[in-house]
Amino acid sequence: MVKSTVRQVEEDDAVLIFDDTIEEKPYTDESDLIAYHYDHT
Repeated sequence: MVKSTVRQVEEDDAVLIFDDTIEEKPYTDESDLIAYHYDHT
């Protein structure tokens, strides 16, 4: 279903951008196993 929808709107010079940012939730505590790091590069 997704692939057919993408094929309907695709263009030769188009780009596909994924936003893979992680948003910290106010009710979740940070642990040694799960940590957030922002890369400035």
